Amino acid sequence: CIPETEAYIRYRLNELSSRNEHHRFEEIATRVAQKRISSNILIATGPVSSGGDQQRDAETFTTRLPNELPHSAGFVAAASTSPVVLACTVQSGGLKQKILSDLAGICAYEAADVDHVAFFSVHPISEGVTHEVQQTARESYGVNLDIFCGGDIATFLAETDLVWVARHYLELPSHLVPTPEDEPAPQWYADLIEGLRHNHGPVALTPAVQGEITHGLRHATWDEHANADLPEWLDFMGTFLADSADGSDTELVFRACYEMAIARFRGMGVAAGIEDLVRRAIDYACTSPRPNIVDDAVTLCAYWGTMWMTGVAKAEASEINAAMARLRSHLVNLLDATDSVTHPVRSATLTGTLAFAHLVPDWERIETTDGKPPPAAVASNVGVQLDESAVETSALPVSHLFDFDAAMSYLTQLVDLLPRARAYSSSELARLFTMYAPAASGHTNYEKVRDGFDTVLAQVQGDSATAERCRDRGMAFVRAGQPLRALAELHNAKAQWFNGDTIYGAILTMRYLGSLYAGLGLMYAAKMYACTAAALAMMSDDTDVQV
Repeated sequence: CIPETEAYIRYRLNELSSRNEHHRFEEIATRVAQKRISSNILIATGPVSSGGDQQRDAETFTTRLPNELPHSAGFVAAASTSPVVLACTVQSGGLKQKILSDLAGICAYEAADVDHVAFFSVHPISEGVTHEVQQTARESYGVNLDIFCGGDIATFLAETDLVWVARHYLELPSHLVPTPEDEPAPQWYADLIEGLRHNHGPVALTPAVQGEITHGLRHATWDEHANADLPEWLDFMGTFLADSADGSDTELVFRACYEMAIARFRGMGVAAGIEDLVRRAIDYACTSPRPNIVDDAVTLCAYWGTMWMTGVAKAEASEINAAMARLRSHLVNLLDATDSVTHPVRSATLTGTLAFAHLVPDWERIETTDGKPPPAAVASNVGVQLDESAVETSALPVSHLFDFDAAMSYLTQLVDLLPRARAYSSSELARLFTMYAPAASGHTNYEKVRDGFDTVLAQVQGDSATAERCRDRGMAFVRAGQPLRALAELHNAKAQWFNGDTIYGAILTMRYLGSLYAGLGLMYAAKMYACTAAALAMMSDDTDVQV
């Protein structure tokens, strides 16, 4: 139904002209430009009729879409990086003179620099006139000029990511909404963002509403197609920054700072405009008695350090180190004031957070030994979720961590608390410990911490989960060039997987053990494990295992 959809949109655009609804057309053009040219376009605030906006109906500020959204596909990835100005008109006659007049105002001597002008017109402009005014723009003003008429705009508005604009501003009926050609967004996501657009943002500043927006924001951070919506989600979440209690920030503000900072860094690869949010969140956390708030602030501060190490942060390493030191001090005070006998879960939470806070890099020490990272426009690995197998911890020496021995001490205290703190979730910290297994293996408390995590998590997740952690630690040792330690972990994995339901994992592990033994020159052991794996596979009733 796309031809019918476009015809209806053109009809509704012509109605805007007949009613002289310039401002509504200006909003439509700006929405189109934000998706097709550059995301950081804002409608001008000057009075149009008096020329107070210098014929600039909308224009950009300095950030550019390709740098903000390198994880995105389609138009977003190909967007302009030049300063852009939009001019719009709903008039039907004298369009050539209108374009030339607007160009003269936009490119006036006292006006801000511009490289690209996009002119939106409800009514058609002939190809001859278009080429003529484009040549004038290049030769007289040194700018590129693009002209979008009603037919072009209707085509844009009939496409999946912009059809909501037609529904909202032009009352496009539901039966004319085209079926998406790509894999559609999850229904919950489509319903949520449509509702927020219809209401111009959240209807109330409540934890429930913020939770829904958090869900959408995180989806847009990682999903290739939804990533193009990320600027909108940041605007929705930014509404919560205005919440206050007697002039002070609230938890809603803290959550907004946390989500916006991480989404902008992980989804866009930039730190511009969010470092003050990080500072604001840390200030709030340092006065909060709630362990989960402080834990999230430590995570956010660690992200801040990563921003510095990737070259996108403006803050100095000393400031980030000082912020983490404030959080550690606050955690110690909270832990000292907590009775582990009566409040084991709170104690475990604070202890685990302290362990993590000592495992982060010492950014000042890194700057001293390796120098300050070179500035970068966009961080690497934007929009990519990394698991522990993709993170090379051996690239960061233990000497670069803030205090590895203190971290191991806190982990030792934590595993002593775990049997009594059954409500505490230790899986994420166990994953982090697995990542640092090569570095931790020489520590006197390594086996105690390892067995403590495995015992507790086995009670929750079963032997298979323990086997997976043993395998992950083994592979970490392989990557670190420690095959003998890898053998010990992989033998434990094989034993945990050795039952009928999970025999496939045991067989794969035995095959890999054979290759490890072969690499060590122990050929008899290599042959034994390879043959045993083959024999077990042949005895299995599962054809997938046999193959």
